[in-house]
Order: sequence, then C-alpha cells, then structure tokens
Amino acid sequence: MATINLGNLTFTHKGDYAGGTAYVKNDVVYYATNGNSYIAKTSTTGNAPTSTAHWNLFLAGASGIWNAGLSLGSAGQAVKVNTAGNALEFGSIASKIVNVAYYQNNTNYSNSSSGSYVDATNHNITYTPASASNKLLIYFIPNVRMNSGSADVCFQYILTRTIGGTGTDIHSAGSTETYWYDSSGGQRIQHPITYVHDDTPNTTSAITYSFKFRNAHSGQTVFVSNDSSYSRWVIWEYAT
Repeated sequence: MATINLGNLTFTHKGDYAGGTAYVKNDVVYYATNGNSYIAKTSTTGNAPTSTAHWNLFLAGASGIWNAGLSLGSAGQAVKVNTAGNALEFGSIASKIVNVAYYQNNTNYSNSSSGSYVDATNHNITYTPASASNKLLIYFIPNVRMNSGSADVCFQYILTRTIGGTGTDIHSAGSTETYWYDSSGGQRIQHPITYVHDDTPNTTSAITYSFKFRNAHSGQTVFVSNDSSYSRWVIWEYAT
C-alpha cells in the first residue's frame, strides 16, 4: 500500500461511494461495505474502492471520516457506530441512569426517649419512577447530633416507603448501626451521616420516603437538623 503524506495532500470529499459516479484523482469516498475511506489514484468509474489499481486506503474505520450520506437523526439522538461495526448511524445512547432527584430540609427534630420513635415529618422526598421495572438507589443523609452524658447514644431509624397512603417499613436500623460510646460525659457529636438503600418499588405511582428515629441506648437526646443544619435525600433511578 502506498504511503500518503497528508500534509501535502489536496483532496475532495465525495461522500458515499457510488458505482455509477465518475471520480477523479484525489477524490475521497466513504465505502460502507467495510467502513473505510479511500482516495482515488486516478480517474475511475465503476471500480470499487478496494481496487488497489484505482484507490488507496485513506483512513481505516467508520470514525475516520464523516459519512456524508448519513441522514439527520431525531432530536436527542447521537452519532454512534452501527451494530455491525462498519458504519455510522444516529441512535439513542443507552444508559442505566434514568433520572436523579434531590431534596433538603432543615426542620429541627429531637428525641430523648429510648422507647419510642419521633417522626421527622418534614424530612421526606416524593418521587415518581419512570418504569415499574426500574430500581431506586436512595441516599438518605440526615444531619445528626448525638448528646452523650456518661451514657451510650445511638441514632436508630426506620425508613418508610409510602405509596397511595399505605406505608411500608423498608429498613429498620439496628441500635448499633450508628452508635457512640462515650463515658466521659457532657460531649456531643454532630455531622451528616450517609445511608444508602436500594429499593425495588415495582410501581410508576408517586412514592414518598420518610423516616423516624430514636436513641435506643439511653435517655440522652438525639437531634436531626439541629441549628438549622440541612438533611438531604438523593434518589437515583436506574434500569436493571
């Protein structure tokens, strides 16, 4: 195969190769049969670009040169290589991520009872899935303050999914899932904590996720969004 110095080359792009078209030296064509581009060595008509007597390989592969015969695609489509891997086409680019939703709230809630939960009623997110077969990856990020006064303390919560007025507890945290032991007394810790849950609600109806919490280890107070600090939700809907 001849070596071509592209820096000294003057060529004319003629689009897709057509057997009935008369080409002259330095015409460049795209050959869909193998996805390569070729440059004419001499005037030629009816000789396929694979004829080395008439053509030299210009660029190998469908991405080497734009296929001028490619029709305009639809809104939102992108140019991609076809299934056969030998030409360009317009089409949709598949992605598992369907949508992302976010919510934040800084309403303060507290609980000093080790036996009962407090509902963080303003801390919830409502989301409507695009498909019943999709899954939801839930990032639940409460800003938690735990007071310790010579007693153990924990942030124990129940995560609830509500659809059409019916609530279902989808996760009940253990009393040591977020647990702090501090015998020195009078200390406190406040920081956002990230919990991740994967849910399969099997619905296209609106879903509300919410939580309630307590300190199961003692009567020391546990807060959510104390001092106007934000608690957050992020939902990633993805296809399986």
